[in-house]
Amino acid sequence: MIETLLGKEILIDIMMVAMYTLVITGWISRYKQKRMREQVEEELQNSREQFYSVIQSAKDAIILADSESTITSWNKGAETIFGYKEEEILGKKLHLLIPPALRQAHDRGIKRFLSTNQAAVIGKTVELRGLKKDGSEIPIELSLSSWKIKDTIYFTGIIRDISERKDAEERIQYLAYHDELTDLPNRRFFEEKLKMALEEAKKSGDLVAVMLFDLDRFKAVNDTLGHSAGDMLLKQVAVRFRECLGEKDLIARIGGDEFLLIMPEIKHIEEASKMAEHLISNLSHAIKLQEGEVFVSTSIGIAFSPQDGQDGETLLKKADIAMYQAKKEGTSAYKFYTTQNLIQ
Repeated sequence: MIETLLGKEILIDIMMVAMYTLVITGWISRYKQKRMREQVEEELQNSREQFYSVIQSAKDAIILADSESTITSWNKGAETIFGYKEEEILGKKLHLLIPPALRQAHDRGIKRFLSTNQAAVIGKTVELRGLKKDGSEIPIELSLSSWKIKDTIYFTGIIRDISERKDAEERIQYLAYHDELTDLPNRRFFEEKLKMALEEAKKSGDLVAVMLFDLDRFKAVNDTLGHSAGDMLLKQVAVRFRECLGEKDLIARIGGDEFLLIMPEIKHIEEASKMAEHLISNLSHAIKLQEGEVFVSTSIGIAFSPQDGQDGETLLKKADIAMYQAKKEGTSAYKFYTTQNLIQ
């Protein structure tokens, strides 16, 4: 009986120990879970802060907007590019950043995506125009993505100001068709415009005059005053030549002291004569350089389409022959191409 009683007491103790163990284990487990939750939340908060820091430090604009085109997030890059501070722009519409001419297209694109889930630009990088706070437009590169939380669709736009790149591209394009020293069109530009002028002349029946000329005594300037003086002289000569041009005329520098001029859509040969005389007259006055005043003149050869040729290469060759004959007569002279030029 006593042994049985002792057995019961031991069993009760064991059960009590087990119960306490379960309680303690549960408490420890809850403590660990709480601590783990706290660690996870802490890590998530750190991740959020790091992510926010990355967004804020990005040079590109990172802009979030909802399906109503209301701006919900705005970083420092966006402030730099567009000029709006965060407190000025949050809650405002994306229209503030879109040039008026593009707003309807933007609205149609959003409406189409929300109704069909098909987008023309989402997931792609496109070049557009952006509108700054000061009202000026800039070229931008946009990468757009969308995401959904519950029943609300949001859009994220990563925007880069590509003004410098566009300026560089335009400069390269400009230099491909212009003379860097004088800013006049170059031979490539001239030949393309001449081709177009000749095609138009075939339809209209008008004449096209092509003039080839260079500067008399230019080599003497280079030899005595140096190439820097020669370059400055060419710049000022280019300005004087430009002053002679009509609305449709084109003058180009093709290298050294050589120039070409097109007069499209002329009715009479006398129009080319007047132009040649004007060019010669504009060089009759002294040109001031740092080294002193210099005088130069020009000799001009002129060929016409259709009578002297109907393609650019032929016209340039005949204008060159005529210029050679003009130089034989001395300075400040011009000659039309004739078959007599070949004999002389």
